[in-house]
Amino acid sequence: MARDKAYREAEQRIEEARREGVIELDLNYMKLSEIPEAIASLTQLQTLDLSGNQLTELPEAITFLTQLQTLDLSRNQLTQLPEAIASLTKLQQLHLSGNELTELPEAIASLTQLQKLNLSINQLTALPEAIASLTQLQELDLSTNQLTALPEVIASLTQLQDLNLSRNQLTVLPEAIAFLTQLQEFYLSNNQLTQLPEAIAFLTQLQEFDLSNNRLTQLPEVIASLTQLQNLDLNSNQLTILPQEIANLTHLQSLYLGENQLTTLPEVISNLVLLKTLVISVNLSKSGLH
Repeated sequence: MARDKAYREAEQRIEEARREGVIELDLNYMKLSEIPEAIASLTQLQTLDLSGNQLTELPEAITFLTQLQTLDLSRNQLTQLPEAIASLTKLQQLHLSGNELTELPEAIASLTQLQKLNLSINQLTALPEAIASLTQLQELDLSTNQLTALPEVIASLTQLQDLNLSRNQLTVLPEAIAFLTQLQEFYLSNNQLTQLPEAIAFLTQLQEFDLSNNRLTQLPEVIASLTQLQNLDLNSNQLTILPQEIANLTHLQSLYLGENQLTTLPEVISNLVLLKTLVISVNLSKSGLH
């Protein structure tokens, strides 16, 4: 079978890597349905790419890869992560996009050096409390899952700079996001948000804010605090008015307001002297906005 041939080829690559003492191993797109146990011999490995295979589970052998810093498991068929992942305490990047994960194990709490975690395109419905341990995390991609809420412990991720929650089922944001003061990019498109919490006032480093395709009817006045904002996408919401405080967003370069229910724009919008792109198409035509 082709799978057997792929397995043997993977074994050969692992043996070569062991002999040569390499610290990076690429086993991507080999049609592997399982990982050879011999992987346990590569105790010096720092980067392992297993993306684009047909893996449904990880072997206990990964316990021995204690020097691993980058692990790419994206585009496989994983339904769960083993507790053995707790051994990978030096992991800085973990890519799990495009799998079939429905939950994360408590063992993820051991990955305290993690800086980048990609969980996009899975079937997650909730995040475990254990995520609070990932205090070094800078990039977290949870887009295209089935999250209905965020846990309050997200407040622990104080180093986050890039948070992608697009294409989930969020109806509210917790006040705990007030602690994400280093956030520069925040993507929330295609959720079911009807309002923003006052807590967004603390996201003063935010440069990119995507709220398109939600159900927002208004923006809070505290939007005025986001003075570093460069791009604000509010397309496809239910906004009927913009607050005067939008004038404070003096670094704004792009403002997307298409497909809302705006009948007018505040005159103070003329204060946004750096604005290069203003989209107002498909709003209520009776006002002259088109």
